Amino acid sequence: MLPIKEWYWDPKRNEQILITDQLNQTKEVKMGWERIFAIIAVMVAEEAIRQYISKDEN
Repeated sequence: MLPIKEWYWDPKRNEQILITDQLNQTKEVKMGWERIFAIIAVMVAEEAIRQYISKDEN
């Protein structure tokens, strides 16, 4: 894959980022999705624990 040189705006960092190759861009996007899935997994686990605890109390 040929290297690319593009500027894009990163709202999380509030700055412009120079993408020098496609691999780094893909890795950054993948890490973003992994973070989202991790947050969802934690939320699901917390809800399951809450339901388990409330079931024990009844």
